Amino acid sequence: MNVNDGDVFQDIHPKEDLQNSQSQKALSEIFFHKDLANHFVRPDWVNILGLRNSSENEIYTCFSRNIDILSTLSSETKSILREKLFHTPFDDLSTHKSHIELGEADIHPVLGGATPTDIRYFENRTQGINEIAKAAIAKLQQAIHDVKIPVFISPGLFMGAANNDCLHNKEVRKINNHDALKNRWLMKTVNVRDLNKHTKYFVPGKKNIVAG
Repeated sequence: MNVNDGDVFQDIHPKEDLQNSQSQKALSEIFFHKDLANHFVRPDWVNILGLRNSSENEIYTCFSRNIDILSTLSSETKSILREKLFHTPFDDLSTHKSHIELGEADIHPVLGGATPTDIRYFENRTQGINEIAKAAIAKLQQAIHDVKIPVFISPGLFMGAANNDCLHNKEVRKINNHDALKNRWLMKTVNVRDLNKHTKYFVPGKKNIVAG
C-alpha cells in the first residue's frame, strides 16, 4: 500500500521529490538490492518493460546471480551471513509519505529466507551490527560487483528477474543527454508465486494489496 499507493504497475521514472532517493524514482544510481529486501512481503518475480532509454546515455541495469555471488565467498563468510546480525532500514518508497507506519525493521540474516540461497541485502543500507558482520558485508559487496552482468533495457525489451535468486542495480556510467536521463522510463510489476502465503498482510477486503 505504501509503494506507489498500491499500484500493480509501477513507473521507474525520475520524480522530483525522490530524485535523490534510493528508489525507482531516483535520477542517478540505485545500489544493488533485492526488491523490498527486508519487507515482510517480498516478491518472487520482478518484471521490467523498457519504454524510454536513450542510447546516447550509458545507463544499465546490472544483475548478479546469487549462485555466482556465493561461489566466490568462503564457508566462514556465508556462515556469518546466515546469522541474525544485520539491519536493513525499510526502503525509501515504503516510507515516503507512508499510508501505514512500518516501525523499525527487524534484525535479520542476509543469507537465507525464501530459499537457502536468498540474499536479503541493499547495498550501502544493509549494515552489520558488529565488526564481524561488517566485514562479511564488505566481502559480499565485493563479490556482487565481481560477478555483475550489465543489461541495457532498450524500448520494447521485456525481462523478468527472480527476486530471490539475484540482485540488481541501476548503474549510470556515462551521460551525454541530461534531458534523456530525466525522462528514462521503464515499467515494473512484481509477483509472488502463491498469494495465499501472504493473505495475513493484505488490506482488509483486498486480494492482492499489502498493508505496508
